[in-house]
Amino acid sequence: MVDPLKILEEEKTYLQNNEPTFNQSDATGRVFTGKVGRLQSGEDIQVQITFPDFYPIEKPIIKVLTDMEHPNVNTNSSLDLAILDYWEPDFRIKNVLGDVRRLFIRSKKVIKIKPQKSVEPVSVNPQTIQLVGEIETLQRQITELDKQIQEKKITVMNKQGVSVQSAIKVSLKDELDCEFHALNDLLELLDYKFEDAEIDQTDYFRLYKHYTKEHYKLSEQLKSLNSEKQENEEYVVSNKKEKRLIRS
Repeated sequence: MVDPLKILEEEKTYLQNNEPTFNQSDATGRVFTGKVGRLQSGEDIQVQITFPDFYPIEKPIIKVLTDMEHPNVNTNSSLDLAILDYWEPDFRIKNVLGDVRRLFIRSKKVIKIKPQKSVEPVSVNPQTIQLVGEIETLQRQITELDKQIQEKKITVMNKQGVSVQSAIKVSLKDELDCEFHALNDLLELLDYKFEDAEIDQTDYFRLYKHYTKEHYKLSEQLKSLNSEKQENEEYVVSNKKEKRLIRS
């Protein structure tokens, strides 16, 4: 059973021993502020961590204190992060801080200081609409082709007496690998399009947030499949050892 108070103390100890820039900033001992990176201008990126009463059953709240514009920073300064969207009680604050730092390093070029004056809303770029439409059409075509290929594979394997279940897992991993690398390429493409002013800031932020979430989900699925594969390999090795012992 999860003991929230014990885990909170462990998290506080972790921050104290491993995150020297983080300090307690309230009387309850549940709020900490610290640095997670630096802007190109040289200003530190500061965040505030709040551990709710039922942490880690409840996810932590991360707010960005540095005044900036970023696709993952909401209007109330809360940080929109995939690990928080798919929070599990066995996650810890070191996992969150690692993802926060990777996010800001990867997107360093697109972080902008908030303007002092209000900015008029930017109209949607027709080229962005066309780009999104092309991506969605290609994704549908890929899904349909994958389905047809899988059906043909299963038919052939059934005729040859091959285990369909194990083959599907291998095929799924290959498929996820391809999609994972495709998303990496897509995120780089978005960066180039934004830097070349082919898509505006509003559309870029929306697309970037969407595809980084998809990227995180795929990485978690791949981790799960790799874990299953390792367990299966260990099971096979163990069985072989047992058989050798029985024969001897």
